[in-house]
Amino acid sequence: MLLLLLLFQIVFSYNETVSLQSAYLSHLTYCEITACKNCVIDYIVEIEGSMAIQGYDYISNSIFTAFRGSSNVHNWIEDIQVNHDAPYSDPTIMVENGFYKEYRYMKSELFENLDNLSRVYGTNELLLTGHSLGSAACTLFAYDIVDLSVYKIRNFYNFGSPRVGNAAFVADFNDKIIGYRVVHANDIVASVPPILFDYAHIATGICYDENNTMYEICPDISCGKYCSSEDHLNYLNISMGSSGC
Repeated sequence: MLLLLLLFQIVFSYNETVSLQSAYLSHLTYCEITACKNCVIDYIVEIEGSMAIQGYDYISNSIFTAFRGSSNVHNWIEDIQVNHDAPYSDPTIMVENGFYKEYRYMKSELFENLDNLSRVYGTNELLLTGHSLGSAACTLFAYDIVDLSVYKIRNFYNFGSPRVGNAAFVADFNDKIIGYRVVHANDIVASVPPILFDYAHIATGICYDENNTMYEICPDISCGKYCSSEDHLNYLNISMGSSGC
C-alpha cells in the first residue's frame, strides 16, 4: 500500500507542462539564438566546449540553468571514460571522470551567475535541465547546489541522460533531490556507461513511448538490441541537437 502511494505521488508530481518547457530550454542550448518563449536568457556560459544558458523561466517562476549536450552523439559515447573520479568529501561517492571534467570547467561561473540572478529576480528557486551530456553536467550541478542550503531546486528535468555515478552517488542524490530523468523509448544514451562498470541511474525515470504521447515510471534499464540514436534526438516532440535549430 505504501509503495502504491509513493508511485501515485511521483506520477502526480510529474508536471508535463514544466517538463515540456525544460525540454524547450534544453533545445535552445544548441541554437545560436537569444529569443526565449516565456523566459529570459541572461547568461550564456561557454568554456572549453562546455555550454549552458541561465536566466528566468516564467512557466515555473524560477531561475533556470540549461546545459547543452554534445554535437556528435556517437563521438562522445565512444569517448566516455568509464574510470571513476571521487571529487567529494566521501571517497565512496564516485562519478564518471569525463562528465565531471566537463562540468568543472563551468562550475564557478555558473554559481556566480546564480547569485546575480537571485538578486535580480528576488528568488532562490531553481529549474535545472539538460540533454545528453548536458544532463550529466546538470546532475552534478544539482548535487553541488543542494549542499549549500541557499537555493531550492524546485524543478529538475533531464532528458536522455547517461548514468553519471556509482551506486553510492545515486543513493545520496536520491536522498537529497527529487527530480525526473526523462527517457524517450530506446534512447541509446540512457544505456551508458554500462551498469557492469559500477554505474547507476538517478531516480525517477519517466519513460515515454516512441510517439512521445504515453509515459510510465521506469527503473534503470538498458535498451538492448533496440537502441536508437534517433530517439535520443527527439524529446516530447522537440528536436535536440544543432540540426533541430
